[in-house]
Amino acid sequence: MTSEYREVTFSPHSNEWVTTAASDGTLSVWHAGTKRPLARFQSIWSPGGYRLAAVGEPPLVVVASWESRAIAGYSPQGEVVWQRKEREPAQWLTALQERGIAVGYKRGPAQILSSQTGETTASLRGVASAHGSSDGDDLLCAGPTGWYGGYDRASGSYRWRYRDSTEVMAVAFAPGRVLVSEKQLRCHDLGGRVEWEWAPPAGSLVAALSWSDRLSAWACVLYFYEENRNDALAFLSEDGAQVDSRDQGRRARRYSFSPDGSLLANSFGEVQRITSGEVLWRLEDGDIA
Repeated sequence: MTSEYREVTFSPHSNEWVTTAASDGTLSVWHAGTKRPLARFQSIWSPGGYRLAAVGEPPLVVVASWESRAIAGYSPQGEVVWQRKEREPAQWLTALQERGIAVGYKRGPAQILSSQTGETTASLRGVASAHGSSDGDDLLCAGPTGWYGGYDRASGSYRWRYRDSTEVMAVAFAPGRVLVSEKQLRCHDLGGRVEWEWAPPAGSLVAALSWSDRLSAWACVLYFYEENRNDALAFLSEDGAQVDSRDQGRRARRYSFSPDGSLLANSFGEVQRITSGEVLWRLEDGDIA
């Protein structure tokens, strides 16, 4: 690979599929079995924010364009499955476990779309971004004005709200818990009670996080503001105690954990095992498999 990808993401349904976006809007869909792109195609994707999501196995890829205020879904072969125009540009796409896409906009309510048709299935007033649990029943919704809360999709109502918030940067669910990254990490039970908080090292923030079933621990990517500091991977126990950390050896633009939290992909095209740091495969530009 000659340069860093702008975005990288696992599908929430499988450890086998990774999708990348390059600066010119080229999307590549990769499979662990071949370690080469199964498809590469142009899209409407534009850089900035989090405008790439992949749903299903093999993944249907959903992207957003800031300039044209459009969202489109592509088959793994690059065919346009659906496309829709929006009143406001989309800033944040999040793949949900039950094959939906949560969309946060520059202004106005977030929406949940069907990844298969692009149709709106729910509108979330006052919400800037939404993140889903593994079973699809719970959402963590974040507002633009200092709050976030647990939303029950079945009833269409909030179970709880936390109002002393700054800016939600990442969210991860574990059985019975949700972990939210702001200036610090805050762990809630699914009733909203704060179980613990953890402050990352001075001069850093948690840019990506996941619950690892294999380790029974939280894995967190630390981004340091100082330009000469590499990213780091920190591990926290269930109760928020740091048990280990590892220098990542470089600074990447984006990271994505696999659904079970055992693998970590970065925008340099490396997929590594989080327990050892071993690079299992690299997303190398080349012939379509």
